[in-house]
Amino acid sequence: MASDIGITARVVLPILLLAFSASAAAASGFTQEQLLQIASSYLDRGQNEEALQPLRMALEADSQSAKVHRLLGLAFSRLDRPADAEPHLAKAARLEPGNYEAWILLGMARDLKGSYGDALQAYRSAISVDESRVCAWREKGMTHLLDGSPNDAVRILRKASSLLEEPDAGLMADLGYALAAAGDGDAAVKTLSRAAEIAPRDAEVRFLLGRVHAGAGRTDEAIAAYDSALERDGDHSLAAMHKGLTLAGAGRHDEAIQSFERALTHRPRDARLRTALGRTHASKGNLAQAEEHLSAAVASEPRLAPAWRDLARVREASNDREGALKALRRAASLLPGDETIAAEVARLEKAAREAGLPADGE
Repeated sequence: MASDIGITARVVLPILLLAFSASAAAASGFTQEQLLQIASSYLDRGQNEEALQPLRMALEADSQSAKVHRLLGLAFSRLDRPADAEPHLAKAARLEPGNYEAWILLGMARDLKGSYGDALQAYRSAISVDESRVCAWREKGMTHLLDGSPNDAVRILRKASSLLEEPDAGLMADLGYALAAAGDGDAAVKTLSRAAEIAPRDAEVRFLLGRVHAGAGRTDEAIAAYDSALERDGDHSLAAMHKGLTLAGAGRHDEAIQSFERALTHRPRDARLRTALGRTHASKGNLAQAEEHLSAAVASEPRLAPAWRDLARVREASNDREGALKALRRAASLLPGDETIAAEVARLEKAAREAGLPADGE
């Protein structure tokens, strides 16, 4: 019987998908069950945008279906649309309060929105449904970390770890990072090092270990950890970026630039990466390259005040006083209470007047 069902699914579902794609605009001829099969197939393939139409059709047929709301929430979450996902997931949880997955997905959508207090409530509800499952404990712990409560994160992540028969490297990595945020650097390094032993091919664990070493000022250990991450995943752009930051902090500018440029191939619009690369070029006196990267940073993220301030300094060093003043005024508008920037603006305005350049307005 099971074999017959498998054969039916393999034969019938592709026919359903083909029929749906040909006649979806007509929005007719499909049962609720068929629409859910089609949507689930799209979701299984990662075709989240395509899953929306059959789910919306299913919702029109039955607006009180917890499963339809849950799958819509899942699709919107995967599409990075948490504001659209949350109401569907909240409805699914209300309709089916004993559904663990609905509460987990609701918590994750709220995390994506930055609504950490509401996310914690969703995870508490998931735990009340089944306190023996690790996922809700782990997500709750990481939400505490995002919400600025590392001690609570450590407590909850330790609880999650206690539910496992065998240690999990990913969970240990989360705990190690939370321990570092809580100020227990030695325990963090010990936990992350143990995670690295458990998962010898895991780049992320080694990246987090590098972050902890760098935060403690252990430059050599941090660089070694980042290199270890990059050996396992050459495309780990954050490892390359943070290696560059560590090298730049140690005054090793040429190596830092090389590492930043490696990261840039994967993160060309990362304003903070561009800012770091611009600063490092400026430290070497490469003013043209510095301006190029800092200009790209503010184009990508116009409200990034540190990039505007650094751009002003580079332009002043290049004798572009008018351009420097414009950039510095932009930084001042973003940080109106910064007395240092205000003083720099006043200094440049005075210099502009003395040079006969426009000193008022932009």
